[in-house]
Amino acid sequence: MATRPLSAPQQAPPQLRVIGGSVAGRRLSVGAVLMLVLTVFCVAAMQAYAAQVGFRVASVERQVRQRQEETTLLQARDAQLSSPERLADAAAKFGLVTDPSPTFLRAPAQGSPDEIQTLDALHKLLSAAP
Repeated sequence: MATRPLSAPQQAPPQLRVIGGSVAGRRLSVGAVLMLVLTVFCVAAMQAYAAQVGFRVASVERQVRQRQEETTLLQARDAQLSSPERLADAAAKFGLVTDPSPTFLRAPAQGSPDEIQTLDALHKLLSAAP
């Protein structure tokens, strides 16, 4: 037994009609679509700019970290080079001789006339020594 589809009853084509609209309504819809497209492009452009700025900030932060590390290394090197032991070794290499009994003078912060006379006398004594 062969089967065949039932034939659909013949229907009349739907009655379509154009709804009349005003020119102002069409302009409004076209304007709304244009505004939507412009908004999407503006948001995309702002996101691209924000990403660019983010990359620049990351680059500058990386440079700051590198400079801080360099500064720390240079400060450590400066401390190493300015140690008294290293200076004494460098002086000995150049043939300089250290003073076995160095003399240190301490000036008062605010001197009275007596203290100033005492310091002047000490200065004269030390400058007269051969």
